[in-house]
Amino acid sequence: MPTHKLSGTNLEHASAHNQRVIFEAVRLHGPVSRAELARLSGLTPQAVANIAKRLLTAGLVVESGRRQGQRGQPAIELELDPDGGYSLGVNLDRDHMTIVAIDVGGAVRGCIHHEVSTAQPAMCLALIEAAMAEFLERRIVQPDRLLGLGVAMPDELGQLALPDLPEGFAAWRDFDLRAALAERTGLQVVVENDATAAAIGEIHYGHGTDHRNFFYILFSAGLGGGLVVNGQLVRGAHGRSGEIGFLPLGADRDGTSLQDAVSLSALLHHLRAAGHPVQGAGDLAALGPAAEGLLRDWLETAADRLLGPIAAIACLCDPHAILLGGRLPAPHLDRLAAAIVGRLERLRPRLPAMPAVRRAAGSTDAAALGAATLPLSEAILPHPGALMKRRLQA
Repeated sequence: MPTHKLSGTNLEHASAHNQRVIFEAVRLHGPVSRAELARLSGLTPQAVANIAKRLLTAGLVVESGRRQGQRGQPAIELELDPDGGYSLGVNLDRDHMTIVAIDVGGAVRGCIHHEVSTAQPAMCLALIEAAMAEFLERRIVQPDRLLGLGVAMPDELGQLALPDLPEGFAAWRDFDLRAALAERTGLQVVVENDATAAAIGEIHYGHGTDHRNFFYILFSAGLGGGLVVNGQLVRGAHGRSGEIGFLPLGADRDGTSLQDAVSLSALLHHLRAAGHPVQGAGDLAALGPAAEGLLRDWLETAADRLLGPIAAIACLCDPHAILLGGRLPAPHLDRLAAAIVGRLERLRPRLPAMPAVRRAAGSTDAAALGAATLPLSEAILPHPGALMKRRLQA
């Protein structure tokens, strides 16, 4: 089965880098001995011993016992301590807000979801503070081990013209959410594009451990994307790579972009126009037969419209996988992935390579989970593109 070899350095000034490498090796391979960590990282046994001591002192790893059944002195194994640290993640969009708490292992400890339409900044701040207070009161997280707060939100929030947006939503244009949250919570705050955050979360805690080259498509109120090459997010010259939603549908559709037709907003608008009073993504899991038929037709049409862009991504970027995540319920994402695969198969003779198309690991709460990953990435997680190497284990 595939495993991962991490690359450390024995230079003294790289101690912080090496500590991240060893932490990641324990997270991916634990329980694991110090000798195995040295082989995985390329560091000296003494360097590994010193780093392991620091990680134990910091409470990020624990000694899990001795390995039995081998010759000589049984090796003491290390494994991740999930309670060694926590992070909060917020996904803010035009139609909802999701706040999650995760531990350093990537497990979700708590999730609070609000189906709020076009919430103003003051309401969002209040909801985030209330969620944080609830997580602390229920002891889901420990305040002295909170490593930060990440926020995933669309670029240009309040500026894009999507269906049913009120004019008052433009209050977001000049609002500094990062500064406001840092002042109110006292935490380090990282703000990122929602699709980018979802892709970063997938790199560390999702299919990115198996697919180092992938394109992430995020279905939200709009349609976003993120390109990952060799485990590294590619931002582009202006930080806007992956913006699949802005692709024009065609010369005969004046001013119409892909996200106008393929997004959660577009799907809900489609159902409402047909007389089905759906309020949000939560209503999609339990539709009546007539609305379910409309949904199936919409997914087939969405697959048609995504085929060209995905074929272009396959030709230009040659990813291992196209990952679908976001606010569409998991069964619908699976159905859409299958529809796209069927269409790609017909193009196989003309494509240089065929990417896998599958639902992302984060799926419905992908952007919130990605947001929670951001502070961990800055504090303790290594840079996957620089550190991860694939090899086969006999």
